[in-house]
Amino acid sequence: MKTIVVAGMLALASWGVAAQDRQSERAAFCGKLGSAYQVAAGYRDQGQDPKDAQNALAGIGLPDKVIKDTINNVYFNPVFERARGAYLGREVGFACIYGPPKAFEPLK
Repeated sequence: MKTIVVAGMLALASWGVAAQDRQSERAAFCGKLGSAYQVAAGYRDQGQDPKDAQNALAGIGLPDKVIKDTINNVYFNPVFERARGAYLGREVGFACIYGPPKAFEPLK
């Protein structure tokens, strides 16, 4: 009986550690993604070529597809055209970690 209880406790503890690891990995990814958007927006705002932004982000630790999508969004998606570096990076990072903001509902 003690063996079963100990095994169950170990399983719960390892599940908790695994969940924390996933949260840490997600937070690290989202931090890098926010930084990538910030850097790309900085390059865009300075009139730099998208290829220059791609080269600057090469060692950030994100997959190439994510970097390319980030740069294409920042440079060519009208939704991001007025968003500036630090603000954009912070908002993307928060949205990545916490999900998009809750939609407003009409007043009744």
